[in-house]
Amino acid sequence: MTSAPAPSYWIGTPDCAVSLDEAALAPDAQAALAALGSDSRRQDWRTSRALLQRAGVDAATIGALGTGPDARVSLSHSRGYAAVLTGGDGLRVGVDLETAARRRWGALATFAFAPEEAQALTGLDTDTARRDFLIRWTLKEAFTKALGLPLTAALRECVFLRDAHGAWQGTVPLADPWRATVHEAFDACVVAAVVIGDAELPAPACWPDGRVAELAVLRSR
Repeated sequence: MTSAPAPSYWIGTPDCAVSLDEAALAPDAQAALAALGSDSRRQDWRTSRALLQRAGVDAATIGALGTGPDARVSLSHSRGYAAVLTGGDGLRVGVDLETAARRRWGALATFAFAPEEAQALTGLDTDTARRDFLIRWTLKEAFTKALGLPLTAALRECVFLRDAHGAWQGTVPLADPWRATVHEAFDACVVAAVVIGDAELPAPACWPDGRVAELAVLRSR
């Protein structure tokens, strides 16, 4: 039996946008870019699509990305940074990128997380609490995309806690095997990647070359 192709995983900075080959985009993707109404949205779009081209995603797919059971390509962007995760036959993937200063994490954790997750943030110093919040938030967003769940459901049903040894463990409404990682990239963003199916997740490739640090590794039991 032939195994599914290994996922491809890229994280890029705003500098990647200038490398986008717009002429190679499918017509609907070109139309989507032309319809964007702000410089910041166009920057995000160009960076993420330049990464898709870098990952070898064909022009037609760039114009028709999806989520859920048939999602083989996932992307996320924030403030010009972007991440792309591709899978293959039999795999579902999801990726989420957040810049560190983007969210009012304290109030949001109390409102949106499972009670035990919000409780786990109490008593931590500010930097550690913000990092642990971002680890949880990006994992939930990535699983939202991979599973095709509403975000409100993933926030409560996908629960991520540290065990007695400090290692991250996840409870996810899924019988299939899954793997997830969280990295900090370019000292500017936190990125979570999820693959559902029998495949390992590679370390992210940074474009341009930059610092990447592993924050969490999780897998189904």
